[in-house]
Amino acid sequence: MRAIALLLLFPFISCLAAQDTAAVPQRSIPAGYAHTLAYQVDQGPTATAVMCSVTIHCQSQWGVKVRLLDTDAKTVLAFGAEQEAQVGGPGTVNVNLQMPARSGRHPLIVILQPVLPGTISCYGSVNTDAGTLLMAGAESTKALVHGLTAPLDMFAVFRQDFDVPADFTSSVEVDFGPTTAPMTFALEGAGRGLSEIRVYDVTGGDVLLGSITAAPSGIMQTANSFTTPAYAGRVTLRVQVIGDGFAGDVFWALWLPNDHAVTGLGGDGISKQVSAAKKDGGGCVAGGSGGAAWVAAIVLGLFRRHRRRYMPRR
Repeated sequence: MRAIALLLLFPFISCLAAQDTAAVPQRSIPAGYAHTLAYQVDQGPTATAVMCSVTIHCQSQWGVKVRLLDTDAKTVLAFGAEQEAQVGGPGTVNVNLQMPARSGRHPLIVILQPVLPGTISCYGSVNTDAGTLLMAGAESTKALVHGLTAPLDMFAVFRQDFDVPADFTSSVEVDFGPTTAPMTFALEGAGRGLSEIRVYDVTGGDVLLGSITAAPSGIMQTANSFTTPAYAGRVTLRVQVIGDGFAGDVFWALWLPNDHAVTGLGGDGISKQVSAAKKDGGGCVAGGSGGAAWVAAIVLGLFRRHRRRYMPRR
C-alpha cells in the first residue's frame, strides 16, 4: 500500500524537485539610487516554460519599486518580457514573470529602487517553478544621472535631456564570441522632441540596420528588433538620435542576447550647440499614462552611471 502511495506521489515530488530559489540579499538603497541583480535561469536541455517570481520585503517608510526583466525575451520584443510592482511604505512586493519555452540558460534581471526620496532597506528571494536558478552578478548602487551606461555589461542604455535640437551619436561595442553568427537585438526608444533613432553597423561599413520613429508631435514610445550580418569577435554599433528641432528628452536601450556582452561605450555628447524652440503642448501624451517622457524618466532611473569609456575596453 505504501509503495502505491509513493508511486502516486512521484510526479508531484518530481515537480517540487524542479523548483529552485535564490536569495535577494538585504540591501540599503539611498534615494536617487537603484540596485541591479542578475540571475541565470537554466531551462534545461528541452524547451520548457518557466514561471519566475520575486518577493521583496521593504522595511522602510519610503517604499520599494521592483522590476523583473527577461532580457533575452526583450531582444525579440516578446510580450510580458518585463513586469513591475511597488509598495509605498513598509510591506511586501510580489512580481511574476513567465519565461517562454526555451532550453539552456537565460538571464533574469531584478532592479530595486526607492519609491519616495529616502533610504530604504529591503531583502527577499527569487523563485522558479522549473529549472535551476543561479546568482550571476550584482550592480553596486549608483546615482541616477544622464549618459550612456551598460548595466552589468549586459545591455546599453542612454538618457539625456536637451535644450538644443537633439543630435546624439553613441557607439556600443559588442562581443559576438568566437563563432560567426548573426545577432538579433531590440532598440527601444522613448521621449519628446524627437524625430528618429537610427542604429548602424559600423563594422560592416556604417550600414543602416534600421530605425524607430516618433509621432508627428515629436513623442516617441516604441521599439523594434533588427538582425546584424554574421560576425565573430567584437562588433561596433552606432546609435544616432535625431531631434525634430525642439527641446525635449530621450531614452533608448539596446537589448542584447545573453551571450553577447557589451565591451565598450563611447560618444555620448551633444554635437549641436544652437537654441531649440519650446514646442507648445508637446510635452505629454494624451491619456492616463503620463506621457513618454514620464515613462522614460521612470525606466531610465534604474540604471547606473559609467564614467565615459572609450573603445575598445580590454
